[in-house]
Amino acid sequence: MGIQKSIGPNELLTQDLSMVAHHHRPKTGVTLDQIKNPAYWQKVRRALREGHRIEVFAEDGSYWAMLLVTGWASTGVEVYPLQVVEIASAFTGEDGDFKVVPHGRTWKVQDTHTDETIQSGFASRQDGSEWLAKNIAGLRREARANDPLRFAAAG
Repeated sequence: MGIQKSIGPNELLTQDLSMVAHHHRPKTGVTLDQIKNPAYWQKVRRALREGHRIEVFAEDGSYWAMLLVTGWASTGVEVYPLQVVEIASAFTGEDGDFKVVPHGRTWKVQDTHTDETIQSGFASRQDGSEWLAKNIAGLRREARANDPLRFAAAG
């Protein structure tokens, strides 16, 4: 195998000229599997071309994905996930003692051991997560006082 010749100046394009990126914010409840389905993109098919990228950030904050448009199908647009990050786990307590979960049209903070609702009525997962981050130390102190054995293994 010989050494590959160097690329020419016209073969390297700046990102803003070589990549088209779209942004989409799926409604709460739309899953990763749904956004990978060609039919999901059917109504915006004319705006998407092979090589375009679609940055997806779920409205409820549960996932982020970068999709590559690979072609058109008879039912819609074919996409390939370049990167997927499931964020839901990032909104739990450090060791999983508390979590932010859907509660009807709102969100609530729940104790993962007892399923007790700690606080409810948050407009978004992010709001619940921020409240949990501010109150996690106090919640753990209260839980430790009420159930000393729960944290015995953790120290």
